[in-house]
Amino acid sequence: MSRSNGEGINLEVNWNDPEEVTSQEVKNLRNLVENFVGIKNDMGLPTAGMGVDVFLNMHSQVANFVTYWVHKAEGTSDKYFKELMLLCNLTINNNPYFGKDGLCFSKVSPRYLEGWFWDKAAEKTVAITFETPYTFYNKNSQGEWLTVENLKKMSWNNVWATADYLGIGAPERTIVAEPAKVSKFTTHTDNDHFYFGNSYLVAKEEGAKVKFKVKNLPAGEYDIYKWRVGECKNISDKGENEWGEPIGKLVKVKKGSAKVEVTAEKAGDKVDNILLVKVK
Repeated sequence: MSRSNGEGINLEVNWNDPEEVTSQEVKNLRNLVENFVGIKNDMGLPTAGMGVDVFLNMHSQVANFVTYWVHKAEGTSDKYFKELMLLCNLTINNNPYFGKDGLCFSKVSPRYLEGWFWDKAAEKTVAITFETPYTFYNKNSQGEWLTVENLKKMSWNNVWATADYLGIGAPERTIVAEPAKVSKFTTHTDNDHFYFGNSYLVAKEEGAKVKFKVKNLPAGEYDIYKWRVGECKNISDKGENEWGEPIGKLVKVKKGSAKVEVTAEKAGDKVDNILLVKVK
């Protein structure tokens, strides 16, 4: 329930203080992080680690809502902000404890671990603070209060969101990034939308099609989702930058390859990754 050690030092904001006033706990943790992240240490010497894609600084807060502390593009880069917000929107998706209006924004600062990561690794590591309340969710004292059980649900939500972001699937949740065939779509790359990877597709006309092929899909019934690419905004409009409602179903009698086709309803429709969630 505290970020301070026995001497009253706030360990979170002590991360990048001068060596002589840095607590031993922070020194130990910083040394560990430097070794497995593979970035230059304070002496400018490279370490042996291979690097990480995502680093979450997770703890509780006095505010009565769940939030990410998002670092604005002004202090990082447009690409980095796009990646941070993609992870945020994935975490908020279908999450009853975390609303879009719970996001908080700040300039990146090296006194916090995320700012230290930006100075050391820049766009190589998406580092962000994730905070849960001590009391109730969504600023609503009449709603659900924090319990061990709903924290477990929150934890699983974070696991799936991070896995989706990294493109890591599971037998019950398969994310598909590369289309097998594209007809009458153009490829776009920008930092003005939130999407996976380096590009997304935009339909030239109504009826344009994208075909995906899924290998080694286990038998079962699946809901099919597509990532609804939206504009780069702090707070996304309803229905944008989320998996949204299923666009169809897929039934596999036995394990094997499967095909999924996405058809544009109008010119300008956007297609990015698709997601298959096993329901039976």
